[in-house]
Amino acid sequence: SEQWSAAPLSGEGTILAFLESVHPTRREEEPRCVCLVELPEGIRMISSVLDPENAQNGAPVRFEITEYDGQMVPMVRTTGGGQ
Repeated sequence: SEQWSAAPLSGEGTILAFLESVHPTRREEEPRCVCLVELPEGIRMISSVLDPENAQNGAPVRFEITEYDGQMVPMVRTTGGGQ
């Protein structure tokens, strides 16, 4: 459907899967940890992890708006207490 409306979200979620990503044209840059997050509202989003050393499947996360490459984007940080 092309119809949509904005709705507030909790800003929290759970990592379903994650991987280390290397940019195809910027191989000299540090790899990023990218994850699939499920929000309690039923939405799934792809995001970068701000603390990749704590990334694990089942880990709870909270979204933060972060500047990346001159843009403000949502990224996640783990909040502890994984499964």
